[in-house]
Amino acid sequence: MHNTKNIFHVLVIFLMMLFVCLPIISAQDGSKANLDAVLLKMEQINLKMQDMQLDYTQDLVYTSVDEKQTTKGQIKYKDKNHICIYQKPPQEQYVYINGSKITTYVPANKQAIVENWKNILNNDEILMTIIDFNKNWKAFKKNHIIELNGETDSDYILYIKSKNPTVTWSLYIELNKKTLLIDSAMYSNKNYTINIALTNYSINNNFSDDTFKFVPTKDIDIIDF
Repeated sequence: MHNTKNIFHVLVIFLMMLFVCLPIISAQDGSKANLDAVLLKMEQINLKMQDMQLDYTQDLVYTSVDEKQTTKGQIKYKDKNHICIYQKPPQEQYVYINGSKITTYVPANKQAIVENWKNILNNDEILMTIIDFNKNWKAFKKNHIIELNGETDSDYILYIKSKNPTVTWSLYIELNKKTLLIDSAMYSNKNYTINIALTNYSINNNFSDDTFKFVPTKDIDIIDF
């Protein structure tokens, strides 16, 4: 199950980045003009985006044991209920989200674990808020700080954290100035830090819903929770 959790961390951070960066956020203090201009451009791009495919490289560092794990793979995304993640190293894994089900398949084990995607969302307040950010952005902004933190030659840097001092997670996002797509991000809390780089974007691939369906062969053991 440890490897399953690793790939799910990829899923969570990807969804967080994707939905936090919607162009509904208002700027704070002196950064207003710059952030508003960035978000207006993002809005124009998002309106034309039906689906996407991209590659990721993730470094996951567990704080308590200083253990680093690197995973690489590919993500196909249509909406919050249609996602496919393929992890290559260190172990080949697939995650399929199709409607109300999330299936994690490890070929080496000949085993697929099926869980209720809606239950996972309902039991994780932060994930549910962010994955439906376009609906819940007013509540999210009320309880979180969202800033344009700076910029490099190639990227805008966004910073998000909770206004509650007892909540320790924070998120930095590097947004490409030319494409307005996410180049990289760093998410951290008291237990672990995730650094993720996103590359090789392919937009509007006309994915059918079948792309996100797991079709097992007869020799695969299905464990349904």
